[in-house]
Amino acid sequence: VIALLIAAFIINIAPGYKRDKYKDVVNLIIDEHNVTEDLKNMLYINENKTVYMSEEDVRELFDENIYDAYMDKELYKLDEKGNHPRNLGDYDLIVINKEKKEVLLFEVKYMRLSQTTKDSLGDQGKYFLNRKAKAKQFVKRIEYFESHVDRIMSNLGFEGKFIVKKYFLTNKNIRSFFREYPFEVVSFTEFKNK
Repeated sequence: VIALLIAAFIINIAPGYKRDKYKDVVNLIIDEHNVTEDLKNMLYINENKTVYMSEEDVRELFDENIYDAYMDKELYKLDEKGNHPRNLGDYDLIVINKEKKEVLLFEVKYMRLSQTTKDSLGDQGKYFLNRKAKAKQFVKRIEYFESHVDRIMSNLGFEGKFIVKKYFLTNKNIRSFFREYPFEVVSFTEFKNK
């Protein structure tokens, strides 16, 4: 019995064997660092493997006195006066910098850590190359927003000219190796350090 207790204690404290207190919950890995402890709320993954983070955790990135942030919004619901198409899909994150007159559009993706070349090529296809690639869908939303930015911002109660900045935000460093896109692909850490 004593031997079992000693073995259990050693396994619990030994490097590489230490029991993770976040073992049975979704962990947020950013640039290969587990930042789950830093979150105010737990992550959620639905049946389509879409990862959801609380608005509170996302808003931590932005000062509310300077920024207005909208998460998972379809444009026709956000700007009800605009008569926007219903087939654009949702904007993962729209952030309005009121001081600089900028609209930041984000496509936010949580990606599994690629461990093989096959995994990396699969990510390239799913996010950048396939017919329904996430990046291609994001480009449609970007093009629409940019061509209607003045009307959208006016309908939301903002005055003046706004410029649009676009980001494909991920939890790891990744790039589109086979196709150019009109947005910047950045990791959470890269964006936070800007």
